[in-house]
Amino acid sequence: MSNQVIFRQDMLATFEALKEDFTKSLQNAKKQEEKFNTARHNFKQKMAEHITKSNQRLAKSNPLYSALADMENILQATSQDWNEKIQKQDKGVSFRAGFNDSLLVFVYGKVKSGKSSLGNYMAWGHTDPTPELQAQTSESFHPEYFSGERTNVKNGDAHKEAESNKSFRVGATEATSSIQGFSLSGLTWVDSPGLHSVNAQNGDLAKQYVEHSDLILYTMKSDSPGRESDMREILELYKADKKIVLLITGSDDTEEDEDENGNLIKQIVMKDPARRQRQIDHVRKTLEELPELTGKSGNIDIIAFSARYAQNNQADADKFYDSGMGQLFAKLHQIASEEGVKLKQQVPMKNFGHFISNFTNDMSDFEMALEELQKPIARIHREVPRLVNEESRTIREAMKKLLEDEFDEIEANREDDSFVTDALDELQSILLKEHRHLLEKSFANIVIQILSEMDKELQATVKSNAVLKMPKFEIKTRKTYEDEYHAGNKRTTAATGAAIGGMAGAALGLVVPIVGTWAGGAIGSVLGGWLGGKAGNEDRIERNIITVRAGDNLLSIKRELNVQIDRMTTEQMNGFKEQLIDVAMQNADALKHSIQTEIQAFKNEVQAIKREINEVLTH
Repeated sequence: MSNQVIFRQDMLATFEALKEDFTKSLQNAKKQEEKFNTARHNFKQKMAEHITKSNQRLAKSNPLYSALADMENILQATSQDWNEKIQKQDKGVSFRAGFNDSLLVFVYGKVKSGKSSLGNYMAWGHTDPTPELQAQTSESFHPEYFSGERTNVKNGDAHKEAESNKSFRVGATEATSSIQGFSLSGLTWVDSPGLHSVNAQNGDLAKQYVEHSDLILYTMKSDSPGRESDMREILELYKADKKIVLLITGSDDTEEDEDENGNLIKQIVMKDPARRQRQIDHVRKTLEELPELTGKSGNIDIIAFSARYAQNNQADADKFYDSGMGQLFAKLHQIASEEGVKLKQQVPMKNFGHFISNFTNDMSDFEMALEELQKPIARIHREVPRLVNEESRTIREAMKKLLEDEFDEIEANREDDSFVTDALDELQSILLKEHRHLLEKSFANIVIQILSEMDKELQATVKSNAVLKMPKFEIKTRKTYEDEYHAGNKRTTAATGAAIGGMAGAALGLVVPIVGTWAGGAIGSVLGGWLGGKAGNEDRIERNIITVRAGDNLLSIKRELNVQIDRMTTEQMNGFKEQLIDVAMQNADALKHSIQTEIQAFKNEVQAIKREINEVLTH
């Protein structure tokens, strides 16, 4: 920077010349703001709809319900946080909107670091202007004061005090407790409450408005420059891409001397140049030690000055320049003429870009909640198969015992075919009824442990799927042969015939002499025996076919029923397992996908707005 002296009136003339350019070049973020508000509204509305719809389908004891409740709490907390952010943003934007035709300079720093004194000098050319001095100033150069939001801390400035007094209060105590300032043609100067004081409200108020400034003058006292707390504040401003000039105030000493009459007098003198430079170097070195500012501290101007010394030496160009105030005016003149219009154009766009970035950062809370939602989902995938296996084993054991008990009675009466047939018919109904009962009980046990309620769709499925086919009872028989001996009477009839024949032959011999009695008897005996033999039966054996009961298929029926029950249990339980997971996961997965979609859609909208902002800033 050259040693050309820029006085206050020269600097103010520069701002006045640029007033019209400030107005023309100002670009607000209205278009991007409207897009963002639409995206934000859609995100909140759709998220609330997804969560409400899912909550209506789940019991409160459902593990998914708890995860959804957390998601809903995050949505409510985020909505409240967003509303607060927007209120602060709107407050700052409204504040800034009143000064669209001027460069908005915000004086920021610790309590009692010379902010108000500097502001008074900028407004009137005096650190503590009296009403008499103000009256001597031309009306055209009178600053127009304004007051903004204020805190109610003890000993703070009164309501619209600066407007009433047309100056800022200065003193040993913490004087400023409101956003207050003044406007001159092309320049708006804001005096803010001090940071890091016992009245935290004051510092908080200052932080709400500082981001809406075009240029920040950060003040620190020369008796303690470069404190860590100051460096932290400066770093945050730099990260927010703010234009900053660091001011080391009070760079003067009070010396005692004698006047020409030998009277002891006190006079204000500047600290020697080497001492001031050491302080500037110390502050820059401290900035360089911050990792984010290493190699970048040169982008921040540092000026050491004394407003009191400048006030006492306004007529002496060399002393005025040496006060540092001339350097400050020169820097403000340079910024206004070279960067002022660009700053006026870019600041609201940059502010809005940083503002909406905070909203996308909040998406991490929802993403963490999605991870929590995944935990009960994983539990369902893990626990359902295990519980199904356990319950299947229980069903099989219970059904096997029932089958054994029922067959004990049937087997005891297996000779009674009619009883067995009727008992098997009844057994089919008993087995089906008990199997369905056991299935429903097992399904309920599983659902209670996983989802805490039985889904109606699953109940209907359970009651309609169980089928058991009863095998037909069959009696086994075999054929056997039995010989039956029948004794004949042929010998008896032959002997009888012979005797009768002999008698008849003898009688014939008596009648017929030629035959003779003896011959007639012999012939009669032979003929009688033959005839008697013909008339009698011989001995015989008869073979009869006999059907014998060899057994039945009761054992086979029992085995077949066991096989069917096992198969039926497996099919029913596997079907239930798949359907249960489908029902449970369909809701959870759909919700997870919906939320992921909404988060990504919101991020995409914000990124698109930021790209538009960057395009404007680039050109």
